[in-house]
Amino acid sequence: MKVIIIASGGLDSTCLITKALNDVNITDIALLHFDYGSKHAGQENAALRRVAKQLEGRRVRNLPIYVMDIDLSYTNSALINPNVEIPKGHYQSPEMQATVVSFRNGIFLAYAASLAESLGFDSVMYGGHAGDHAIYPDCRPGFASSMGEAILEGTDDKVTLYSPFINMSKSQIIQVSEAEPGLLAMTYSCYEGGEDHCGTCGTCIERQEAFALAGVEDLTLYETPVKP
Repeated sequence: MKVIIIASGGLDSTCLITKALNDVNITDIALLHFDYGSKHAGQENAALRRVAKQLEGRRVRNLPIYVMDIDLSYTNSALINPNVEIPKGHYQSPEMQATVVSFRNGIFLAYAASLAESLGFDSVMYGGHAGDHAIYPDCRPGFASSMGEAILEGTDDKVTLYSPFINMSKSQIIQVSEAEPGLLAMTYSCYEGGEDHCGTCGTCIERQEAFALAGVEDLTLYETPVKP
């Protein structure tokens, strides 16, 4: 298998990369990163490059990174609009709806399928998971299944979509990835986009809870840690 992995530099996609590197059926991996104008875009990009540098040479010679710039400024998402504040509190709270970027993963996967077919790769992977089901419709099993069918049809059966975490919690993802705490600390999740994780936005709280539930040491630097 030759796989394009949609990689944000965050926890989920980094765990997906490490899982792919442990899969003997995967011979080539390329990473696809999107800069869509989010408040944490710079931190995500830097995190992905740290992660890729750390992982290069582990069963595959290198991990090339393709970066695509997309203008999603027309959305009113708190992740992008400077006039909309990032909500604080638990990830499952209704206020987190403000962070939805309409059909974001649909857009990303369409680009990924096109890139995969163009490069002669046969697979695309993304890290949608159960923890996102309540808020983000493009992380749900039905969406992944439908997009998988569309990608197969649209590439004449050349490219298959895999979403191995789609029914897993974030803590389960950390466990199955078998990634070391030091590597996971290189990732970036915070929606605020500061140098350190704020610790109090929804994704920071979810991150802290996931490490605690997984029983894995969390080496992330938080401005205001929230005890899970």
